[in-house]
Amino acid sequence: MGPHKTISMPPSQHKGIAANNLAEMYRLAAERHGDLPAFATRVKSGVFQPVSYRELYDFGLCLGTALIELGVEARDHVALLSDNRVEWNVADYAILLIGAADVPRGTDITNQEIEYILEHSDSEVVFVETRRLLDRVISLMPKLDKVRHLILMDPQVTPPEGILSLTNLISRGRDLRSAGDQQVEQRIEGISAEDLFTVIYTSGTTGTPKGVMLTHANMASQVRYLPFSLEPDDRLLSILP
Repeated sequence: MGPHKTISMPPSQHKGIAANNLAEMYRLAAERHGDLPAFATRVKSGVFQPVSYRELYDFGLCLGTALIELGVEARDHVALLSDNRVEWNVADYAILLIGAADVPRGTDITNQEIEYILEHSDSEVVFVETRRLLDRVISLMPKLDKVRHLILMDPQVTPPEGILSLTNLISRGRDLRSAGDQQVEQRIEGISAEDLFTVIYTSGTTGTPKGVMLTHANMASQVRYLPFSLEPDDRLLSILP
């Protein structure tokens, strides 16, 4: 895993992967497409480091297990302050696999927006992409009564004392699963198609940001009725936060 620019390489139209929720879809994709690359991070010009469907799902299971240990309940909201990178997808997998909903926002965010979105969304756990953004969130903590845990996503940076590391949480979750922890699988079974998978906040340029709520059924329908063909050797460049 590495910083920024990712290329997604999806399976052909997700044929046969008709799921009622995204957690189930992620599981089926890992089973069917295994070692095929799901995403690739640009390491340097012309060189990309892939992560497979199986690896991505495994990262999600391990991180999700650690989030459950932190106290994240099904249908909780977990904030995800980050631009595009493979770690974003790992965090998203983990959040959705345990039946929670993500609250995503790119790093082009003001302190006022951070404060409003985290409080309004009732997010108690917050993923933060970079040390620079982390320092800003830490400075706001006296105003963020609901936030209990901050998780630094950048694997190249050691977080300050009191801040969790995404990499360390994956390792912790892997240890728990090796000892027999199967709580993530139990959470997946409890996800309803009508449960929220995300709350996306508007920019707030015309007033207070509004949280747009989307359900698993919303996204499952988008995948099921994709209006164009995607083949295993196709590559999609993802540039949005």
